[in-house]
Amino acid sequence: MNKPISEARAWEIAREFATEATSQDINRYILGIFMIGSLAAKQYRPGWSDIDTVIVTRDSISDEFRASLKEMRASYQSKYGIPKGFGGIVLREQDLKPPYDPEKELVPEIYRLLQQGKPLWGEYDLSDIPTPSRDDFRAYAEVFYTWLRGLKGPDRERTIVATVNRILIEIRLFIWDRTDAFILNKRELIPIFLETEHGEHYRDTLRDVHEYVLGNVQLHDLDLLERLLEDITNLVAKEVNLSA
Repeated sequence: MNKPISEARAWEIAREFATEATSQDINRYILGIFMIGSLAAKQYRPGWSDIDTVIVTRDSISDEFRASLKEMRASYQSKYGIPKGFGGIVLREQDLKPPYDPEKELVPEIYRLLQQGKPLWGEYDLSDIPTPSRDDFRAYAEVFYTWLRGLKGPDRERTIVATVNRILIEIRLFIWDRTDAFILNKRELIPIFLETEHGEHYRDTLRDVHEYVLGNVQLHDLDLLERLLEDITNLVAKEVNLSA
């Protein structure tokens, strides 16, 4: 088993990746590389958190270079044993501004970049990138949640981690619909949800899930979690009209 990666070491690994990616970019496609996620937001947990980056490129980036970046990310995950993977979202300049293609499901990543992005390489200016609108989020959600809720059989990952993440994703949608706030920090989602009109009903069942998200307890009853996921999914699907 790999030793958990410290926060300082995670930053070193991300910078190493940025250096290697740009050194292999002989056509100069890359305009900037940014850290996002738990490291950028100062919420990193050794042994739990992944390492997420965004690579902003020219519109002309080739499929071959995209593939080489994907292979590089996979090699970093394998080499360093990064939990849940080494993320490297490629966003072309034209992807950063509306109109967005909902089928690409990039709106949350653009939002994360604008809210969390910390430069790893380059001086690309994000200040002119508009924050996605409510309509942009709704168009993304209609595509993404239709796909997510349709996962069945072998396409659906039946693990504690995946099921908890799906519960949090549904709660995020509910909070967004009520407040316009797209909450990125997973640790904030359940406490906010419990303050809504449905909070009392779920207080006991979500208490342990929240402690799990905080890293304080382990969960073992997958069947119970899946029943909770089904219940919350049905609630959110009823309460949030994605086609409005």
